[in-house]
Amino acid sequence: MTVPLLYNKETSVAVIFCLPVIPALFPGTGERATKEPLDWPKRSQIVRGIAQGAVYLHKLCEPRIIHGGLKPGNILLDASLKPKICDFGISKALKADADKDCTGVVVGSRGFMAPEYKQGGCLSLQTDVYSFGATLLQIIRGKHISPSSLALSDESRNYGPLNKWAWNLWKDGNLMELIDPSLHDETHAAELKRWVQIALLCVQQSPEERPSMWDVLLMLSCDSVILPEPKLPAYYC
Repeated sequence: MTVPLLYNKETSVAVIFCLPVIPALFPGTGERATKEPLDWPKRSQIVRGIAQGAVYLHKLCEPRIIHGGLKPGNILLDASLKPKICDFGISKALKADADKDCTGVVVGSRGFMAPEYKQGGCLSLQTDVYSFGATLLQIIRGKHISPSSLALSDESRNYGPLNKWAWNLWKDGNLMELIDPSLHDETHAAELKRWVQIALLCVQQSPEERPSMWDVLLMLSCDSVILPEPKLPAYYC
C-alpha cells in the first residue's frame, strides 16, 4: 500500500515532506552541524521524541505504518531540538490483518537493519524496534565507533557495529566505556546505563523478544518499570 500524505507536529512525525531543519544530531555531521556535542538532557529529549513518533506510526496511524529506515541520518531536528522522522522511501502501510510486509527486496543502511529483514526482506513493526535500538546506541555513543581492538566478524562490523561492544560492556558492568566521553557526568550515569539496556532489548536477534515501541516509550519515560534481562544481541559474532 502507498503511504498516505501525513504530517503530525504533535507526535514528531513528518511523512513524505521533510525539510533540512537544524541542528544536526551529532557535531561534524552535515553543513549546519553544531560545534559542540549535545548534552544528555537534549539527547534524551530527542530519543523520547523519536520513540513517540514511532508509536504514532505503529499504533495511532490508520493504516499502521512501518518506517523501515529508522537511523540517525533520518532524524531531523528543528530549532527547539524536536525530532522529525523523515525519509519514508521504503515505508510500508500495513493492511488491517497483516503484521509484516515481505517483498524479498532488501535496501537501507546496514548498521540499522534487523537480521530478519537482511535475510528475507520482511519488514515489520519489530524491524523498526530493532532500528530504534541501534539508533539509541549510536546516540549514546555519539559519532565514535567501537574500538578497532574489538574482535568482530565482517557481518557484525557491517550490520551491528555497536551491538557486541555494548553487550560485553553491559555484562561486565563497564558501560561508561561505551558512552560518549562528553557525557561522562555521574548526574546522568544511571539513566544512561538503563537506556543502554533498553537499546539491547530492542536489538535482540528474535523479533518476538523485542519490546513494542509502546513498551519502549514506557521504559524510557518511567524509571519504575522493571527492565527484562536482554539476551545476546543480533550480529553478535
